[in-house]
Amino acid sequence: MNLYWDASVFIQTSYEEGLGLSVLEAMSCGLPVVATETDGSRETVANGETGYLVPQRHGEDRVIEGLAMSILSVFYGRGPAMGRAGRKRCEEKFSSDATFAKYRSVYEKLLCNAEEARMTERYS
Repeated sequence: MNLYWDASVFIQTSYEEGLGLSVLEAMSCGLPVVATETDGSRETVANGETGYLVPQRHGEDRVIEGLAMSILSVFYGRGPAMGRAGRKRCEEKFSSDATFAKYRSVYEKLLCNAEEARMTERYS
């Protein structure tokens, strides 16, 4: 984690990425993120709010240019505010408490549906 604390921006240039725990670790340390657009980064990074997502569909040169421009935008723009927003997003959507609440909600819905099905069977 010390590497995150000493950094100014987190850069991830994956071609494909799942959830991206390294992005979440960086966000939890208050770092703005510049990442290539993958399934995982679209889920974790709020483009323009907690960092920047660089599209990969226009070729390697455009990706490199997009990464460079995004990094400059972090350094000379809203980097600190993006880092704070990233930490808040990480706490609200990806913390253990937030994850537990999501699982609990799913289980409660499943249990409620099961109870409704039993009641329907009983009185049909």
